Amino acid sequence: MNFTPWEEREVKDVASEIAANNPSVQELYRANSKIDKDVAKHVASALRSNNTLTALHIAMNTMGDEGAGTIVAALEQNSTLRLLDLSANKIGGSPGHPAATSLARAITSPSCALRTLHLRFNQLGDWGAMILADALPRATTLAELDLQRNELGGAGTCKIAFALSLNTSLESLNLSSNAIGCHAGRELGRALERNKTLKSLWLGKTNIGAEGLRSISHALRTNSSLTELRLDNNGVDDAGMEMIASALQDNCSLSLLMLHDNAIGDGGMLALSHALAKNHTLQSVSLRLNAFK
Repeated sequence: MNFTPWEEREVKDVASEIAANNPSVQELYRANSKIDKDVAKHVASALRSNNTLTALHIAMNTMGDEGAGTIVAALEQNSTLRLLDLSANKIGGSPGHPAATSLARAITSPSCALRTLHLRFNQLGDWGAMILADALPRATTLAELDLQRNELGGAGTCKIAFALSLNTSLESLNLSSNAIGCHAGRELGRALERNKTLKSLWLGKTNIGAEGLRSISHALRTNSSLTELRLDNNGVDDAGMEMIASALQDNCSLSLLMLHDNAIGDGGMLALSHALAKNHTLQSVSLRLNAFK
């Protein structure tokens, strides 16, 4: 990649600023800063010696699998970084999946303190998801994982669901805008019956179908940790709304439910109103762009 003199100085300053260990710089924003795989090597080297930075936002760059893998590998020697944003960095699809493999090692490393990992708008796919899923049961510090729009399918999501049933640290999981399908939706519902820590689950535009919705609704009857559930743009009709409404009568934890951009009609709204008369925790329901009058 060719840089102007000003751009080259700015890119070098990213690594230099991290390496400086300045106590006043705890959060660094370098999104859309032309960080490619070569610049990523300097950033990774700086991270290995840094002990002050807690949040690094480097979304919308061009580091790809190799560059992201290099940066993430450095977290095995960094015990202060809590948040890493690698969104929209063309991660995924490379042979060997270097970024996903490095991530799996890092989040299970005793020295890694990462709590929040943003990977949205990449191309991890099912193989990358499977590699991450294998590590999740042993990831004891990771609390927030964002995989929105990562070309995940049913196979990768099923592995994540199985990991979720074993994980005891994850509090927020975003799988929106992935075509995970009804089978994976069913497995996520089963995972929610066992998981005791997840508070937020985003499943907007995931094609979970009636089977997935039925499983998730069933889980809501007994799950007492989930407070936020997003099911927008999933083709939820009156029958689906009736399943959710029935579960809401027993649920005692959900406070936010996103159901916009679905096909809920008057019958579904009637079922919801009856459920709300018995539910005492739900505070907000998003219902715009549905079919009711």
